Amino acid sequence: MTFKVPYMILANSAQELTKGKINILGTFDRLWPNELPGMVDQMAVVALITCDSEDDLGDRQVTVRLVRPTGQLGGEFAARLPFRPQGGSWFASQRLILNLRNVGIREFGKHVFQILVADQVLAEHPLTVVEARGE
Repeated sequence: MTFKVPYMILANSAQELTKGKINILGTFDRLWPNELPGMVDQMAVVALITCDSEDDLGDRQVTVRLVRPTGQLGGEFAARLPFRPQGGSWFASQRLILNLRNVGIREFGKHVFQILVADQVLAEHPLTVVEARGE
């Protein structure tokens, strides 16, 4: 399997535009909630998943997983995405835009978003939840 994730971004929101462009607004890797448990009203996970082998073509199970600081699963979102040959920089690729709402945050520390293809972790992006300090 030759799948790769050249980029993975956490943002306030994202939308696919025309001609291969993605509009990404408000990237982040840390949150400072006023209290816990808390909620992230809206956020997006954006990634580019590529492959360079004919063996990887076809519909593939792609999973985005949130792992809490304790190691417990905080959420999992899966879909079958088609990987077809196309002209361009890679043999085949898929842009992933997962817009999430009301993501529950229960603890401080380093959370991790993971992208998996065929149950293999290809990329991780941290989301550190920091205790807000009064000023």
